[in-house]
Amino acid sequence: MSVDPHRWITLAVVLTATFMGLLDTFIVNVSVPSIQRDLHAGFAEVQFVLAGYTLAYAIVLTTGGRLGDLYGRKLLFLAGMAGFILASAFCGFASNPAFLIVFRVIQGVMAALMLPQVLSIIQVSFLPKERGLALGLYGATVGAAAILGQVVGGLLITANFLGLGWRPIFLVNVPLGLVAFVATLLLLRESHAPGSNELDLVGMGLVSVGLFLLVYPLVESRIAAWPWWLVLCLILSLLVLATFALYEHWLTRHGHTPLVALSLFGRRAFTVGILMVLTLYGSSAGFFLVFAYYLQEGLRFSALSAGLTFLPMGIGFFLASATASRLVPKLGRGVLTLGVFTTITQIANALGVAVIGLIFANVVGRNGAYAHGFAISLLVILALGMLLFLCVFFLPSKRTQ
Repeated sequence: MSVDPHRWITLAVVLTATFMGLLDTFIVNVSVPSIQRDLHAGFAEVQFVLAGYTLAYAIVLTTGGRLGDLYGRKLLFLAGMAGFILASAFCGFASNPAFLIVFRVIQGVMAALMLPQVLSIIQVSFLPKERGLALGLYGATVGAAAILGQVVGGLLITANFLGLGWRPIFLVNVPLGLVAFVATLLLLRESHAPGSNELDLVGMGLVSVGLFLLVYPLVESRIAAWPWWLVLCLILSLLVLATFALYEHWLTRHGHTPLVALSLFGRRAFTVGILMVLTLYGSSAGFFLVFAYYLQEGLRFSALSAGLTFLPMGIGFFLASATASRLVPKLGRGVLTLGVFTTITQIANALGVAVIGLIFANVVGRNGAYAHGFAISLLVILALGMLLFLCVFFLPSKRTQ
């Protein structure tokens, strides 16, 4: 396929959709207290509002990418975006926690159809020498969505448009999504990937059940105090996920196309990269929720003040992603050593600021606590921003493409 002359405009369009999809992962964090009060929801239900989205996204993500390879990346991108816009509208008008959870799950499914097409579109649209910059912009967009989600959420709740409270955090996706949908329809080229047309629906079913059995007890355990059936769910999750791994191995041995190519985990670089990504997202997702909740319910910050506390993270993420994209062409994968060292150093710095900040906050009061949170945010995200960008370079090039 020839190089797309409008590739940079196309990148702006798909990154807008990426921003929208990832924004919804984080915008809810700062809205948790408002949703709890308005819908009379328990904390476990609010956790499912968050976990339902990310769990559905994780389960369908690989299949969404595969569907794009088979039936067209533009088609799946548009289908996912249309479904995401509709689900966002329904979330905005939710009248009870169960309704909101259901459409958050649908949002996650639609995001999983839409977002995996972005990296594939970057791969086929850009020359090799341009991909580093394109991926750097992608990483910056991910960071901006993660951090601005908190700020935008705080702004929308504080503004209280038309007395809607927290609901605009979902409704804002409708006009933004419609603009991105029309632009994608007009500008984006269709593309496919050669290869097998098989879909591993059995594997998708197994991993869906396994992950649900794993996540549900972890969310419910605090309320239910670990009854026997929650422990049983955890045990069953391990058995189901082990069955999934065996089934994927069987598909590979018999020449079929598995949902997950387990052979990739035999490559040390890939395995290390996956562990880094797991550590990054596993720690940061919990941090965003707990820190936002603590700022509002513990320190009595307003939603806007809590959101603004995360603002330096956006600055740090942009700086780190831009720095990493410039270092990779010069240092190659050796820059990963620098990235890991930076991560450890900055987290140590953040811990130091935390200790000093707590002492400082006790002396000067709430304003000191605000400055304390502001400094921690900047230090941590400088490290995480570089680490997220560098993780991409652990992927084997042929499999990535």
